Amino acid sequence: MTVYSFINCGAIPGKEAETGHEAHIRVHELHLSSNLPVSELDNKVKSKRSRQPLTYVSEMGKHTPVTFQHLFNNVEIADLEVLFYRPDITNGDMVNYFTIKFKRLKVVYSGITKRNVYLPESDSFPDEHTTKMVYGNVVYSYNEDGIEAEDEVNDH
Repeated sequence: MTVYSFINCGAIPGKEAETGHEAHIRVHELHLSSNLPVSELDNKVKSKRSRQPLTYVSEMGKHTPVTFQHLFNNVEIADLEVLFYRPDITNGDMVNYFTIKFKRLKVVYSGITKRNVYLPESDSFPDEHTTKMVYGNVVYSYNEDGIEAEDEVNDH
């Protein structure tokens, strides 16, 4: 089941008013990956690990111009966290089961998408804002069991 995730970033407040997520950014779509290039012949590492920027899509809001300003001024953001939720199987309450925490981020892309209003399949889409950020530190946490993985890069 897919439900919304939320971004909590004090430097870029969102418009969310839902209890427990005040000033968060509601995420419609998110992409994040790391890659370790290996040789197909012998499975040996060919070069150093790479990471793609944190990319998220949200509805346009008060965070949109602030994100553009961070891009224009090359401002570093101290920290940001992405909160993932799913329904509890026993009572149906939404539970924060996974969190990704970032430190030392910079906005490298900020863009706006306006769907074609004449296409029927665009009816349910709001105006969207896409943001891409590079980051120095990331911690992936599976909250229910306290399992974590951390990656640190100093040259972003």
